[in-house]
Amino acid sequence: MGRSQHQRRRLRSHQLRIQQAKPGMRPSGSNYSRLSPRTARCHLKKPSRKPADKWATSAGVQAATATASTSDPFVGLIVALKNSQTVAVAPTAPSCTLAVSPSSGTVPLAVQASATCSDPQNSLVSTAIAWGDGSSTTGTSGSHTYTTAGSFTVRVTAIDSSNLTGTAIQAVTASNAATIPPVSVSVSPASATITSSGTQMFTATVANSANQAVTWKASAGTISAGCLLRQWYRLSPR
Repeated sequence: MGRSQHQRRRLRSHQLRIQQAKPGMRPSGSNYSRLSPRTARCHLKKPSRKPADKWATSAGVQAATATASTSDPFVGLIVALKNSQTVAVAPTAPSCTLAVSPSSGTVPLAVQASATCSDPQNSLVSTAIAWGDGSSTTGTSGSHTYTTAGSFTVRVTAIDSSNLTGTAIQAVTASNAATIPPVSVSVSPASATITSSGTQMFTATVANSANQAVTWKASAGTISAGCLLRQWYRLSPR
């Protein structure tokens, strides 16, 4: 015979009591004997394990991963979200090296500069060389001429997309050319009186020149080798 609606409700109520009972306890109620062994069996669900976190310990961009051996859909959603996360590490500033040649000399001093700049993120946006006298050149190499004496600091600067900078410097010294003193010639004796048919020896001294040769000239009389002058005359070297 089929069960009435009232009997079916009582049966569900006894099934709920049995499922909520602790293992090994006999549920109360006079209708317990009417339930089948399969209906009276209690099922306990084993709690799931919480997935572990992953921490970034090195520079770079890393993906965070997690696994879980459970069929719980909520835990599965957490695992999916963790698998989609990334770890961002702060960018590093560029670095540069600079070589300038020559590093010293007299004005006008022409120099050549060559720089090498690199960025860990490969995101350099600009590089320029400042010559230290108010002028600059875009790029990593260039030439410049210093027209005034002084000490100058040549600087290369690189900027990346994160607005971080890297620099390198080298000193340059430009000096004035040495002043060359004028060449001078002195005659000894400066003057002399020569009697008729007499002679007078004169000596010329050249200063501030490696060339010591001179040319003699007299307004009268004769000049022999070594500037031996006959008769009285004033003379000067040429």
